[in-house]
Amino acid sequence: YEVERVEVLRGPQGTYFGRNTLGGAISITTRRPEPGRVGGELRYDMDDLDGWLARGALNLGFSDESAFSLAVSRAKQGAWIEN
Repeated sequence: YEVERVEVLRGPQGTYFGRNTLGGAISITTRRPEPGRVGGELRYDMDDLDGWLARGALNLGFSDESAFSLAVSRAKQGAWIEN
């Protein structure tokens, strides 16, 4: 929910991410809270095997310069084998 972009960087990336990135790096950038905006969203998905996924995001803009953002998710994976 709160991912703005994902970058896959191939090859050695030691200059930016340290010495243990010989094979490359994956950089995940999250979305910044939006000052002055209050809002959110909820989503609930179900499947045929009793599995579900619930996700929610909340943005609280306290003023034109400060804000708080929260994203949560919870999942239960269904199974087709019963004991």
